Amino acid sequence: MFPIGDSPNPRSVAWVTYGLIAINVLVYVMFLGAAGRPADPNDPRARAYLEVLRKEAGASEADLRQAAAQLTEYDLVVFEHGSRPSDPSWLDMLKSMFLHGGFMHLFGNMLFLWIYGNNAEARLGRIAYLAAYLGTGFAAAWGDMLLRPDSGIPAVGASGAISGVLGMYFIWFPHNKVRLLVFFPPIARVFDVGARWVLG
Repeated sequence: MFPIGDSPNPRSVAWVTYGLIAINVLVYVMFLGAAGRPADPNDPRARAYLEVLRKEAGASEADLRQAAAQLTEYDLVVFEHGSRPSDPSWLDMLKSMFLHGGFMHLFGNMLFLWIYGNNAEARLGRIAYLAAYLGTGFAAAWGDMLLRPDSGIPAVGASGAISGVLGMYFIWFPHNKVRLLVFFPPIARVFDVGARWVLG
């Protein structure tokens, strides 16, 4: 079961929402090559990454060898630019909102942004909406830091910012309907469900 749309929708074009989706997809495509390249084991970031796994995840030597063999250049990009609670950085918090852990992570986030973002953008206006989107993304990163303050394992993804969008939608559009595709093989049906039921 997953959402495929909502109604009613504003007549205005959601330029900020579409721009955010485009940037997220572009960043993902830019790093596709890095995701397929093995990391250089002599890269200091690789050693730091494995050390974090050893300390925080209690990885054994065998686990570390396996992790090192599977490590990609993209893993090192995420390690360097993701939001790490043990080394907080405003710039990394911002960058982390546009990095994703894989295609399904990106797809799920962008699907929710596409469905719910246009109404929130129309309600707030473009500048305030962008500020709210980024603000809730930063708030999520700070919340993560409060929950695991000493962790060197990075968090990435637009989920925190998009959760803010969902919160706005929940408050401002309680009577909207969300179209849900419900699939029970071999039957698939679409149902309109109240937004608060879906988001709640």
